[in-house]
Amino acid sequence: MSNRTNILSWVMSSLLALYVLTVPWPYVSVIWRIAHEDYYYVFTSLIFHWADLLALLLLVCGIFAWRWPFQSATRPQMIMLGLLGALLVLTALSTTVAQDPLVSWIFTGHVLLLFGLVLLLRHIPLPSYVIPAVFGLLLLFQGGVTLAQVVTQDDVGLQLIGEFDLAPEPGYSVVFGAEQTWLRGYGVSPHPNILGSILAAGLVAFFPALWRVEKPQWYGLALLILAVAFAGLLVTFSRSAWLGFAVGLVTLFALQWRQLFQWRTVTAGGVLAVVGLIFLVTAAPVLFARFTPEEGQEVTQSIGERELLIDLAWRTIDENGVLGMGAGNFSLRLLDWRSDMVIPVIHPVHHIPLLLTAELGWLGGFLWLGLMVFPVGYGAYEAWHGRLSPWFAAYTAALVVMCMSDLYDHFSWNWASGRMWRWLLFAVWIREAAVGYKSPNSASSSAS
Repeated sequence: MSNRTNILSWVMSSLLALYVLTVPWPYVSVIWRIAHEDYYYVFTSLIFHWADLLALLLLVCGIFAWRWPFQSATRPQMIMLGLLGALLVLTALSTTVAQDPLVSWIFTGHVLLLFGLVLLLRHIPLPSYVIPAVFGLLLLFQGGVTLAQVVTQDDVGLQLIGEFDLAPEPGYSVVFGAEQTWLRGYGVSPHPNILGSILAAGLVAFFPALWRVEKPQWYGLALLILAVAFAGLLVTFSRSAWLGFAVGLVTLFALQWRQLFQWRTVTAGGVLAVVGLIFLVTAAPVLFARFTPEEGQEVTQSIGERELLIDLAWRTIDENGVLGMGAGNFSLRLLDWRSDMVIPVIHPVHHIPLLLTAELGWLGGFLWLGLMVFPVGYGAYEAWHGRLSPWFAAYTAALVVMCMSDLYDHFSWNWASGRMWRWLLFAVWIREAAVGYKSPNSASSSAS
């Protein structure tokens, strides 16, 4: 590689590491506030995240690489890019029918930035260790902060980068049980459920590092990251994230069953088992309430809100099923119905397929289905023929984790942190697809 290429690769690797690290951070700058009564400004206003700045810097650096000859897209890459491009176009078209077109245009701008980042990560030169390393950095940082918050039942003083002023009391996300109130782990993120899904998908995406590293010290570090991040995932008390992690791990092992028969897999399983046992013993008083709604008033209210929002989503689909109501406009429609609600709640429905169908029409819902089904189907096809790299399997399984979260939450579409994380996983899957398709017997790749 030329000296210019080496410098550009180092700069982009550094920016990518900072981007991934800052994706969950909730610190924002409001450039233009759009007031809609008590609706969350982060869903409607023109806001700027730290990760947005880093994404723009990455794209600017990518301009210098634009003259390079690019590889032609493989078939799976073309299909995924086509689906993401169609989602971007549909988001832009939804501005024509939106209750508030400005909100949809702002939403379209964010999606356009993420689509550009996907295209960039498909092409830029990166050392083979960069993507696993930056995922590991994210897991270690967020897992460590989350553990410290739950142990101290307080924030850890990272307000400069967006950590909330936390306390184990109503008004924060807490769990109850046996006359105890526990603060759930936020890390540096907007909510424990968002952090939980990021940790769950990140753990699954990082898991092949336990199989691939050669030096003992790097393997020890990989085990430490696994333990800290898994402990952090547990103390978010996010049931959808726990379920997603379990399903994602099963998917990974199903796609890479040949990797299971080695001592490193057994060791990693032992680490997970020990951390899980410590958590079960320590958190037993509040776990019962978390899984038996009649024991926890907050859980009961949450379930009631979700059921109400699902009913309202079907109502909006009946009214706007063909074209939808505009990206980011679902909750604005609920403002008109608030007087009719048994439980006054102005949130997007906690179900991405319904939310996309309501906002973008039936085609939006089908696009979500395609983006979820195709990576898994293609991964299973390649695994059946013994041509799937561990990293490709891991990124496929990470998308399965997010698919499970989508059935119980809305953050991967409405919250900037979740949306950036989801598109980042799309990007690394598409990048790895180049190797999985062209060199099926390769055990590593330029994206690993």
